[in-house]
Amino acid sequence: MQHLPPLPDTFRHITMASGIRYNLARDPDKVALICDGRELTYAQLVDRIDRVAALAPALGLQSGDRAAIVAANCIEYLESVDGLAGASIAVATPNPHQTAAEIGYILEDLRACTSVERVIVIGPECDDLLAQTRPAPSPAAIADWSAFSIPYTSGTTGKPGGVALPHRPRALLGFCMASEFGCYGPDDRFLAVTPMFHGAGFSFAHAAVFFGGTCEIMTSFVPEQFLRRLSDGGATGTFLVPTIFNALFALERPILDRYHTNSLRALISNAAPLPQKTREVRRWATVASRCSIRCWTTPGPQPWPTSPKSRPAATARIC
Repeated sequence: MQHLPPLPDTFRHITMASGIRYNLARDPDKVALICDGRELTYAQLVDRIDRVAALAPALGLQSGDRAAIVAANCIEYLESVDGLAGASIAVATPNPHQTAAEIGYILEDLRACTSVERVIVIGPECDDLLAQTRPAPSPAAIADWSAFSIPYTSGTTGKPGGVALPHRPRALLGFCMASEFGCYGPDDRFLAVTPMFHGAGFSFAHAAVFFGGTCEIMTSFVPEQFLRRLSDGGATGTFLVPTIFNALFALERPILDRYHTNSLRALISNAAPLPQKTREVRRWATVASRCSIRCWTTPGPQPWPTSPKSRPAATARIC
C-alpha cells in the first residue's frame, strides 16, 4: 500500500462550499443568488446548503452514496449540489431534456438506485422538507479529493459516461478563472444563462458566489430577454456558447440597438470552438455595448479579432 507524504503546514483544506462560507462570515446579508425575482443572501444560501446536507440521512443517503438532480437552471440547483456534496454525496446532473430511459440508465450507472426510491419536486415540497430539517451546528469534514458532482457526457459515440469532479481541483480551477477572467470578485455580478447540468455552466455560475459576488441565474435562454438582463442587471461577466452568439447576432438591428451596458467586462465563450466568422462579426459590439470588454474563447488559444490583423483575445479590447 502506497503511503502519501504528510501534508505541509501551509496546506489548507478546500471544498466547493468553502468560499461561500467565507463570504457568509464577511457579509452575511449580501445577495448571493438571484433567479426570477427571488433573492438569497449568503446567510440564507449557507443555511439552505446546510439543511440539504442534514436532510440526506433522512432520505436514506450516507457518505459515499450518489444522488441525482434533474432540473432546469434554478437556485435549488446550486444549493442541492453543494448541500449533498457537504454530506459526501456526489450529485449526478443529467440533462432534464433526456428521456426517462436515458435518465434511468444514468441512475443505474451511478448505482444510486436500480429504481427511483424518492423524488423530491423542486418547489413547495422541497421548501417544506428543508423548513422541517435542522441544519447541523457545523459542517462535516469532507475529503478534498472526494467527488462533489458527476456530470454525464452526451453519449454521442455510445452510452453517456459519468465524469467524477473532486472538490479541490474544481475549486482551484475557480481561482484560475478568477485570475484570468477578471469578473469574479466581491463587487462583480455574473449573469448565468447556460445550462447548469453541464460542467461548465455550473462552474461559471458557482465561481461567482465562491468569490463573494452575486450571480443572477436565468432559467432558460431567450435572446432578447438575455439582452435585457445584460443591460439592466449590471452584469460584469457572462459565459456563452457559440449557439447563443449565433442567436444574438440573428436578432434584428433595432432590437440590438435597444440594449446597452456599461458594466460588462468579461465575455467568455466555451464548450465548442467559436467559428472565425462569428468572432469577426462587428455586430456583437452592439450586443455587449460600446464599452471596453475583454473576450476569451476556450479551450486553447483562439484569437478573437476585431479585424483580420487584430491582437489575440486575451489582450484585445473591442470598442
